[in-house]
Amino acid sequence: MPVAAGFSSPAARGRCARGVDGDKVIARMPGGGYWYDQVYHPLAEAKSPEDIDAHDFGGMTDAELAYLDRESKRLYEETDYAVLGEFGGNLLEEGHADFGYQRFMELLVIEPELVEYYLDKMVENYLKSLQTYLDLVGDRIQIIQFGDDLGTQEALQISPNMYRKLFKPRHEKLFRFVKENSNAAVFFHSCGAVYDLIPDLIEIGVDILNPVQISAPNMQPEKLKKEFGTKLTFWGGGCDTQTVLPRASVEEIKNHVGENIRVFSKGGGFVFNQVHNIQQDIAPERIVAMYETAVAMRTRKFRSVDK
Repeated sequence: MPVAAGFSSPAARGRCARGVDGDKVIARMPGGGYWYDQVYHPLAEAKSPEDIDAHDFGGMTDAELAYLDRESKRLYEETDYAVLGEFGGNLLEEGHADFGYQRFMELLVIEPELVEYYLDKMVENYLKSLQTYLDLVGDRIQIIQFGDDLGTQEALQISPNMYRKLFKPRHEKLFRFVKENSNAAVFFHSCGAVYDLIPDLIEIGVDILNPVQISAPNMQPEKLKKEFGTKLTFWGGGCDTQTVLPRASVEEIKNHVGENIRVFSKGGGFVFNQVHNIQQDIAPERIVAMYETAVAMRTRKFRSVDK
């Protein structure tokens, strides 16, 4: 199957992707860094439902809709790729962005009613955008991307019980809306150690998990494939970009990639991708070794099937 060609709308991904009032600094890049840190949080002082009612949850502009229409038509009519539309629909991460990380995490515990009011308003807005999005491109995309980083390096960001009470029902509303209004598969990006929530994600309609952070606890390829391989497609997990790609030898990279592909691809349900983004300081020969191994494994697999 050809690799998916993606396109996205910045507004659909949430406020982090948009400018907020031209006179405000919304993010800063630390000296010597390569990534921006958000410093402006529009709901940092919010204390009541009225404050949330006054919040601008954003939406898609005419220019963005025109782009989505044009690009989805081009990809659908002029290529043989599976087409992935990036929507976003973040809940936990958007709370971090709007309130600030520490305050939102505190509110989850001490003021869950305010959080639920905020989440319901956000989901209501997302559903309107999803309707517009799917009306426009739904018959041209095979996959739609959502995201929420529920995991850290070592564990979940929140307890399973908190996820099931506050976030799972709202994620399900978004995913079920897609299922009822299109034929697109639901792609969910969630970094970190998310093993404990994978059954919940499958239950509410997730078809594809990304980026499959295999270095995190309980995220070993063999374990994931054995337990969830018949119910979920793994889009990622092809190469660890934290330790293997930057530090291993070229030969070790090839062996690592080959073994991960062997495990994940057995019986189907795997799209090769490294675990998240390749950083700026990775030597080109390492990237080439990863890529060429994936191509060789794919060619070998297809030849075996043909025989």
